[in-house]
Amino acid sequence: MLRSSMVQLISGRMLLYQSTFISQSLDSIKFNKSSKTSDHYSLAKGRLEKTVKTLKCTGRLFDYEQVFVDWEKEGIIENIAQDEPKKGRKFHYLPRRPVFKENSTTKVRPVFDGSAYHGKSCSLNDCLEKEPNLIEMMPAILNRFRLRKIEVISDILKAFFQISLHENDMNFLRFFWWEGGNLEKAVIYRHRRVVFGVSCSPFSLAAVLNYHFKQAPEHLEKAAEKLKDSMYVDNCVANVDFSIELESFQRDSTELLALGKFDLHGWRHSDIESNFDFQDNQQKSDPQEIQVLGLMWNVKEDTPFSISYRETKSKEEVTKRRIISLAH
Repeated sequence: MLRSSMVQLISGRMLLYQSTFISQSLDSIKFNKSSKTSDHYSLAKGRLEKTVKTLKCTGRLFDYEQVFVDWEKEGIIENIAQDEPKKGRKFHYLPRRPVFKENSTTKVRPVFDGSAYHGKSCSLNDCLEKEPNLIEMMPAILNRFRLRKIEVISDILKAFFQISLHENDMNFLRFFWWEGGNLEKAVIYRHRRVVFGVSCSPFSLAAVLNYHFKQAPEHLEKAAEKLKDSMYVDNCVANVDFSIELESFQRDSTELLALGKFDLHGWRHSDIESNFDFQDNQQKSDPQEIQVLGLMWNVKEDTPFSISYRETKSKEEVTKRRIISLAH
């Protein structure tokens, strides 16, 4: 259970504290004493060199760098001085790779690899306490989603970035960059918010959300109870019986999460008779099929879930990651 002493609200934002999370297995960055880990300095440098070459070849270097510029402005990352004293301090550098999505507003973005190995040393994720497997929650959430008349989904905008880290944890989440792709302009950043790609991040988000729901004001307690059973990481997968319930659930859950600086948006629902128009939702112009936890859901017909696959070149190497990426 997450106690009130384990988080602190700073300007409305949740802050995770290391010292109180170790015994509860809820800290954002915590290491097993028996694990031996490298700082992954050379590995992260090598990955960066490959990344810059790829970005230059694809013409996406500026777009990729702009992500870091935006993150620094928003306080998600911070620049670390190269001559910072290192005596008596521990550090870890996260390798990463670029992911390209031409159909997205962000054409290229960095994905950090907490599972990277270097020689015989452990990966960062190997050194973290093992958290409950949240994937086991999916069948129950998807089953409940189909039980009532009206299905409704939404998600939290940039959910991980809304949770601040304690400074002690930040130094294990460093990474390199070369300004303009220039080796002579090396920069060291560190994350100030929870990072996607670190194994305990989804559970840390779930723990913070559950703590937040328990602090709900009296008039939002009903919405909090429903959200507890409907959240999978940053996705809300819920249902109601009547249009009036749909309206109140959207209004109350949005208000509740806003108290913790979480923006619940992207609302979609199957109530074709409802006259209620969500503020951020263009329901009438939405595609007929959308994803719900990786499965395709026909909103208009409200049919059971299906899995389809995009076409791919036959010469491409078949891997588990490749198969999953083709499913939509």
